[in-house]
Amino acid sequence: MGRKTPVWGGACVISYFTGKGEDTGMDDPEHKTALGEFTRWFEEEMTADYGGIDCRDITKGNPAKRVELCPQIIAATYEKCMEILSDKGLI
Repeated sequence: MGRKTPVWGGACVISYFTGKGEDTGMDDPEHKTALGEFTRWFEEEMTADYGGIDCRDITKGNPAKRVELCPQIIAATYEKCMEILSDKGLI
């Protein structure tokens, strides 16, 4: 498996609201822009604050840092997802 990247959780939230609902469905027209906005934000914020976007970069290889850092990253990710979805009228 590849490196762990917390951006996936936010991408899943965005896609839940904007991705196609069934095999014959179509993505919401805002899907790609919402996902792009989120991933750009995540990369910029996490790189500035923690030096990268995957777990190893963020924790500097120290698993104990997860307890300290992950809750605030999860909260910031949730807030940004809700902001993007709300701004686009999707929630």
